[in-house]
Amino acid sequence: MSISGYTYTEERAENFNLSDYYYTGGDATGQTIITLKENEGAWTAAEDFADLTVGAQIASLQMNLCNSQLPEGTTIKTFTDIGTAVEALRNGNIDALAVSEDNANAILANNDALALTGFMFEIDESQEANLILMKKGADELTDEVNAILAKAQEEGLYEEWIAEANELAGIESAEDVSYDDEGNAIVAEEEAPAEAEEAAA
Repeated sequence: MSISGYTYTEERAENFNLSDYYYTGGDATGQTIITLKENEGAWTAAEDFADLTVGAQIASLQMNLCNSQLPEGTTIKTFTDIGTAVEALRNGNIDALAVSEDNANAILANNDALALTGFMFEIDESQEANLILMKKGADELTDEVNAILAKAQEEGLYEEWIAEANELAGIESAEDVSYDDEGNAIVAEEEAPAEAEEAAA
């Protein structure tokens, strides 16, 4: 099976067994576009993206939304993963990047050079929740997965998982952490361990 924030499409229904919907809450249903800090709030309507290059993860909801809602003249560039797309945005290889709102929160929390464009895609109910894809005909597995999803919903586990994911993504504490060119965390002087201070002396 594959779990990757999938939404319902007729093509997926024809080719896979689909789980029941699961809804993770938070900002998971919103779909937006981010850009460089210098363009913050500059593009708030679909027509503003004409003649711009907008990135999206290949075969994603965001790619479909770009193709269906952004105007003719917009160049849609696809990427196999979000990390590569973010680097392309930071390097100026694309003008903007379509992501879910929760992904946007995590990305912006860890990238001071990026910001929201001010644009939100229009989405319908079928795009507000996620599905798990399984091999066509895997009915027993599908039943087991649906039972687990129902239990997670009933016990309120999604909220716990979201809080843990946000902590791991650094959404709440990103402003307190910096990294050097080798990717090592830079510890603020006042937070440095006593041993490090003694070694420096």
